[in-house]
Amino acid sequence: MFRKIQSSIFSYFFTIVILALFVLVVVVNSILTRFENKAVEERLEDVTLAIADYLTKTIQNEERTISLLSEALSIENITAIDQSFSSFTEKKPTSKEWGKITNSSFYKENGGDSLQSVIQYNLNKSSNRKKTGIVALRKNLEHFQKIADVEEVILFNKERILGSSKRDQLVGKPIDGKGLENLKLSHKIRLLQNKSSQWIDLTTFLDVGKRVFLLSKVPNTEGRSFFLLYVYNANKWNLNAQISNVEESETADIYLIGKDGKLRSSIRAFNKNPSEVLLRLSQQGVAEKDLSKAKKENSIIGLLKVSDEVIEMSNSNIMASSEGVSVNGVNAIFMTHWLKSDGIDWRVVVEWGKDEAFAQWYKVRFYLNALLLVIGIFFLLGVIYGGRRLAKPIYALKNALDDLAEKPLAFNYMNFSEKGISNDMLQKMDILGNEVKRLHEVQREMELKLSESSNIVSQQHKQNESLSSKEQNLITENKNLNTQVVALEQEIDAHYKSVKKILKLSMYDSSLYHLSLESHFHIHKAKEQISGDFICTYERDSRVFFFLGDTGKESIKAALSRMVITSIINEVVNVKRLASASRILEAIHKNILEVTKSEDLIFEEGLRLSVCVWDRQKQMLEFSGLNQSIFVLRDENFEELMGDELTLEANNVESQFIANTQYIPLNRVKNALLYLFSDGMIRQKNNDNEEFTQKRLKELLIDVHAEDLNIQKEYIEKTFIEWKGNTVQNDDASILGLRLI
Repeated sequence: MFRKIQSSIFSYFFTIVILALFVLVVVVNSILTRFENKAVEERLEDVTLAIADYLTKTIQNEERTISLLSEALSIENITAIDQSFSSFTEKKPTSKEWGKITNSSFYKENGGDSLQSVIQYNLNKSSNRKKTGIVALRKNLEHFQKIADVEEVILFNKERILGSSKRDQLVGKPIDGKGLENLKLSHKIRLLQNKSSQWIDLTTFLDVGKRVFLLSKVPNTEGRSFFLLYVYNANKWNLNAQISNVEESETADIYLIGKDGKLRSSIRAFNKNPSEVLLRLSQQGVAEKDLSKAKKENSIIGLLKVSDEVIEMSNSNIMASSEGVSVNGVNAIFMTHWLKSDGIDWRVVVEWGKDEAFAQWYKVRFYLNALLLVIGIFFLLGVIYGGRRLAKPIYALKNALDDLAEKPLAFNYMNFSEKGISNDMLQKMDILGNEVKRLHEVQREMELKLSESSNIVSQQHKQNESLSSKEQNLITENKNLNTQVVALEQEIDAHYKSVKKILKLSMYDSSLYHLSLESHFHIHKAKEQISGDFICTYERDSRVFFFLGDTGKESIKAALSRMVITSIINEVVNVKRLASASRILEAIHKNILEVTKSEDLIFEEGLRLSVCVWDRQKQMLEFSGLNQSIFVLRDENFEELMGDELTLEANNVESQFIANTQYIPLNRVKNALLYLFSDGMIRQKNNDNEEFTQKRLKELLIDVHAEDLNIQKEYIEKTFIEWKGNTVQNDDASILGLRLI
């Protein structure tokens, strides 16, 4: 019996020690894991930031280079060539000349393009003196090609190609003709209204599948628009060359991907062993045609796609990390960084193999766990030795306590003096026995008090019976309270109606009528009693600020949103005293995002806002817009300025919104008109279910701009009413017209 109890005590202590050691190992390894993950991530982040910073500067240097080259182009030579092409196309060839054209080789090479064939025919027919300008242009473009270190430089206007540094067969081709249609140059030209350059990122165009393009506007063309297209080989240009120079000891691989997740630069595995990568792609189901093309061009740019996890991570954050299987087929840690420019939406992906990244930490973990194991073994040996010596007195102490529990009044601690218990423990047992006797006496006293308490409870029960009459009084008071609640609800309803009347107040800021302007008008057609559109104007020093917005809400939400936003605008303009249109728009956007983080959900939909700042001293108009555009008339030049496209749902990430500013100089202008508008009139449908559209509004304003502003207002209102007819109004419609000069 004694050995059984002794063994149980020993097992109890042994289990506690084992559990304590296990917890210690888990805690130490958890702390070590946190440190090693943080160290690896910081190292990977440093490499990523350095690479992203270098690539950004490289892209900016390319843009500066082509900007300088564009300024060096001879405008007189380009204009002369353009005029000769126009004379070729305007003059109809005779039947004899047309026969020669259709039988010529360049007619067949151009796929039956008659207009280009006419240009080629006339160029061949021209004298050497007339060809001198084209030859000089080609030499100039070849010089640009060497300086920019590109494959080709192409010059064109809005309709046709005027020259190439490499291919004469392109001369005369339409810019969106066969072989060039995927470039969509007409669309890219429209994006150059307020910029000097625009990148074009293509991965699916067959004969330029591994190329990147940079489109540049030729300055000082005096009414005619000419453009230069620089063609880069994505395998050779210095952006990718610098990536491949990073040492492999730092990372497993570094490469660029587009928003679609496909490669924009090569990977190390392909550079070392292309056959192995192509075989792996073939096993993943990539088409044989694409594999043959990749093998022929020695490139997988635009073909290989990274995992969906990396794409989702890179599209959600400017900089983020994750783990997974890399495009090189190894387990790796990823770090992505957004690399953005006009026309480029790329991500820098830096991989680091997990085995290589944590190699040194594995050694630290091994030595640390070995040390914990040695400490645990020595500790267990101590428990085994000491536990056996402690078992005997503990067993004797247990018997003494059992005896004390069974016979508290007759307990004598001296009966256990020879059982292995120390003198100190025996003295404490004596004290414990005396305390137990005292507690027995206290128990008897408590039993007497309990008896007395039961008598008191019976008396209280009798008193409770007399309280039933009081319950009737409480029921009567409850009815009175219900009557007061009904009256209070009626009072709250009256307050609600009063608030609703306040929310119906006009959407226009009265300061509009106190501005020092030539003249102005505003039109507001509300869909309901409470409008979501608003207009704010402020005048400070030499600047006048105009705001026209649409909250996109209905009823009370519209008014609440309008009041919050106009309060934010007043703080930004009059308290913070911001002067730039873009900085004002960014501050408004930031404050609205702070509101949306609260429990108030009045901003669950996007905001449309136009911000204009007129500096009368500098004679300059600035514009920044959020999901909105404006019209500006300078003398007879009617312009449409587009704002940034952004919604509050798309901006729930912690990224910073950067607004674009468009500058409109008004010096040397005799007549200047500004039109701000919401989308209510544009989206209004007629009886045939057709929308009015922004194009019709632009044509309407062009037709009436020469009239007085009061006449313009009447004509616009009449047009809106006639277009709407009997249909229901879709949204609040607002237009603000201002004569600045």
